[in-house]
Amino acid sequence: MSHQPHPDPEQMRVNCAVITVSDTHTHSTDRNGQLIRGLYQVW
Repeated sequence: MSHQPHPDPEQMRVNCAVITVSDTHTHSTDRNGQLIRGLYQVW
């Protein structure tokens, strides 16, 4: 996966939340939620 920088050099901070709902996974076994959080932190 790659990305192109926005032409506007001024950065903007945004808040983000990851909400996953499962009756079979816990915080430590929720691999999809961990992946989403990890990808978000890269940006």
